[in-house]
Amino acid sequence: MTHEQHMLAVLRGQPVPRIPWVPRLDLWYRAHRRAGTLPRQYADASLVEMLDDLGFAYHAVIPDFKALRTPDDEAHRALGIYNLSCMPVRTVFEGITYRMSQDGDRQIVEYDTPAGPLSTVTVYDEAMRAAGVTITHVTKYAFAGPQDYEPLCCLFRSVRVVPICRANAA
Repeated sequence: MTHEQHMLAVLRGQPVPRIPWVPRLDLWYRAHRRAGTLPRQYADASLVEMLDDLGFAYHAVIPDFKALRTPDDEAHRALGIYNLSCMPVRTVFEGITYRMSQDGDRQIVEYDTPAGPLSTVTVYDEAMRAAGVTITHVTKYAFAGPQDYEPLCCLFRSVRVVPICRANAA
């Protein structure tokens, strides 16, 4: 019985010989890969290759938030918009300009909308990188008060979802 068959059987309420175990080793793997401390036999292996060799299922619910097509794909994270390489679409803004800047581990994004400016700040620091964490922490959301309603409305009215052609996505 494959890992997938085993998990599907559990979901259908069918008896299985053991409880399915799908370790979340993504954080462990990224932290050790970055530190150069992966076990020798897995030094050049991907996470999936290592798990296949160990006979473990792959925990695929939480994506690698740093698997981006371009640095711009992380710009709108504080708005709750993700543009990850594993996604079949990309979210873009039409008619809105924005600027991204870095201040150490902080990423600042400033939006110019017809109704006024907005800005967000996210942090991705050394402790997060060392722990294998890939999602940034939002320290400043776009909404700070009533004055931000109309600029946010303008921003989200300009959102378009664009399909990604998988052949050209790499």
